[in-house]
Amino acid sequence: MSDIRDTSAVADVVVAGAGHNSLVAAAYLARVAQRCRVLDVRPVPGGGVASEELLLPGFKLDSCSTGHTLIQTNPLLAADELGLLAERRLRYIEPDPVAHVVFPDGDRMTMWLDIDDKILARLAISPVDLERSKAHMWHGTFHGDDPSLAYSGPQRPADGWAQHRMPTPGLYQTGGTTHPGGSVTGGPGRSAAIGMLRDLGRDPSEVMPALAELVPAG
Repeated sequence: MSDIRDTSAVADVVVAGAGHNSLVAAAYLARVAQRCRVLDVRPVPGGGVASEELLLPGFKLDSCSTGHTLIQTNPLLAADELGLLAERRLRYIEPDPVAHVVFPDGDRMTMWLDIDDKILARLAISPVDLERSKAHMWHGTFHGDDPSLAYSGPQRPADGWAQHRMPTPGLYQTGGTTHPGGSVTGGPGRSAAIGMLRDLGRDPSEVMPALAELVPAG
């Protein structure tokens, strides 16, 4: 990332924050020749979806993200709209177990890809049980947003703001608390890019072929 104090750069779009959704939105805009400048207080891009040497030199860990499953169903990867697979040669390695999480109370959870020979017993837990056992799940989620009906779908992050356009003209919001929600999906970034491209007078299907397939011809 360039020095934030460099004022010589000319940009059509200024992106505040280098989280993965912001980078996704900026990448789509760049594909239609929009000059984007991404600003972040940290020197490492990616927000929580970054790999850093947090413990020892040479050992890189995810800063926050632990699962990249949902993003692989997003057309940005499924249809390779940004060229991450063909041009950037992005590849995912799938170890098994795929993740192991240790909680502050000493409890732990292991996530497996092949579970056929891992199931020792079955336990049904209701949402109420989860809220009682994990304080951060009470009336919300660990993604920092409220999952209730009032803040779901067209209501995210607030009534009237679901298309990512803010009341200030030319200002847009993207991130885990905007539609369609948190986790590592790239969905908010792609959705925000759709709105921005339309406001710029561009057809989003120019860089999002999957959209053209959803619109009936004629």
